[in-house]
Amino acid sequence: MPNGSSSLSPVATRVGNKKPPMSGIQLTEWQANAATAVFLMPQNAVVFAVRELLKLPKNTRFPIQWNSDLELMIPVLARLFGASVAAMHYRLSDLGLISGFPYGG
Repeated sequence: MPNGSSSLSPVATRVGNKKPPMSGIQLTEWQANAATAVFLMPQNAVVFAVRELLKLPKNTRFPIQWNSDLELMIPVLARLFGASVAAMHYRLSDLGLISGFPYGG
């Protein structure tokens, strides 16, 4: 392509409730990060771990409103799944398990 322009047009992809408009290498990197999150933190395993750590009944509705128990649980989940605290927060948000995170995101 002339002048290093890409033939890719901006694309909106979706993982959870995030829809970033990106193209080229940004899109590829975002897709790789999203795929890694799905691989390292599978939905069923994350939901099970959240229910067990918070001692939630099976009929609990998500999302759970942000609270001090969640703040303590996210680092535990991150260690359990071998992920960073930030990655775990994004995964919980993308899965629709938590809402009201006070620090953005």
